[in-house]
Amino acid sequence: MRIFFPDMGQAALARRDWKMGSEVSEVPPCVYTANIKNDGLQPSDKVAVIICPLASEADSVQRIMELCTAANVPLIMINPDLINMDQGFGYSEFINIMIFQALTFRIMHILCPSPIILTAIFF
Repeated sequence: MRIFFPDMGQAALARRDWKMGSEVSEVPPCVYTANIKNDGLQPSDKVAVIICPLASEADSVQRIMELCTAANVPLIMINPDLINMDQGFGYSEFINIMIFQALTFRIMHILCPSPIILTAIFF
């Protein structure tokens, strides 16, 4: 799994915070972080995740989408914001498989396209 972050700094922070590459790593060894602007897929990647892509990164998202299509690798985007109404461009035709809504009092409401509705309470 390759997780793409908006920049190298955020990818480096994730590696540090998740203790990647150590014996006490908080993620499995098959998880790698990457920079959406400069990095690509590796032949061993089975799924790609893009964290919070913005409209200013649309070209990089398009590049990753093309790489995933060519390699037949599923792509998951978390909280994409790829529409820039000021300049009139972006992507808006995605399939929403899950929508997270932050509610008051530390409650996370998760909407799925099926009749299932999940609610989690964080303490």
